[in-house]
Amino acid sequence: IVSWEDGSVAGGKTIFADAAEAAGFVDVAAAHGIAGHRTIGLESLVAWDPEYIVISCTDDCTAREQEFAAQPGIAATRAGRRGGVIAMPTHHLYSVGFGALEMVRQLGERRRGTDGSAP
Repeated sequence: IVSWEDGSVAGGKTIFADAAEAAGFVDVAAAHGIAGHRTIGLESLVAWDPEYIVISCTDDCTAREQEFAAQPGIAATRAGRRGGVIAMPTHHLYSVGFGALEMVRQLGERRRGTDGSAP
């Protein structure tokens, strides 16, 4: 899983990396040696070919997921091809309090699938 926002990823030693781990994921950016938040090129993201990409949304998260998944480059990733784009409300994705716990819950649900099974 990787958090992506306008070319910026959240690597190790971030709340996102902790939330991803708590939900059962491996932070791809951290696995590539990135600590903190860093800007990377779209080419790097596509080369990593993440199964899940987390982006922010402010209102219609489902529409944001579909729009993002169809973008050039993103559409070539496993996340883009297999429904692995996760749009997370901004107030959860960038929270350090209750919203961070909600992020863990939502990521865990996506990881397990809505029926409790693995995707």
